[in-house]
Amino acid sequence: MQINTLIQYRPYFTISNAFYTFVTILWGLSFSLLAKYKFGRSLLLKYYRFFSFGLASKKETTIDQMKGISFKMLFKGIGFGQKLDNRESESDCQPDQYIITELSGQEPGYVSTSKIVLNCAIVLLSESDKIKINGGVLTPGAAFRNTSLIDRLKSDGFDFKIIRNDSIAKSNL
Repeated sequence: MQINTLIQYRPYFTISNAFYTFVTILWGLSFSLLAKYKFGRSLLLKYYRFFSFGLASKKETTIDQMKGISFKMLFKGIGFGQKLDNRESESDCQPDQYIITELSGQEPGYVSTSKIVLNCAIVLLSESDKIKINGGVLTPGAAFRNTSLIDRLKSDGFDFKIIRNDSIAKSNL
């Protein structure tokens, strides 16, 4: 009998130095305080360029501007290299596998989001027999596990890399 183990997920982001960390915290606190009250929201809407440090604009983004934008995301995973066979081994075993992967692509707001959503919809419609549903809600990883979604995204300009994949003993966490 195969046992599925629980998955723990902790998203985080990094900031390059203490100064930028302080600025980010200060901006976040200011924004949340202003957004909480009607007067603050009117200030945010009226002086959006000031509160966004000049990044927000009412001008539309041009195609040429979007061509120069890209994203890169790193994922770190710690888990088991082998499937566990029974409930006892789940509680007795410590994770033994370490993996770092990278996903990169074109402009994330308009271009990549629409490509991901469309490819997911196509796969859901054309490969529904490969998606195992035993009730409940599926995460995207579980839903698209045995489908061609990754290959479709690769052919649509996304890059998936495995940066590191080895045992925890070798990785020196």
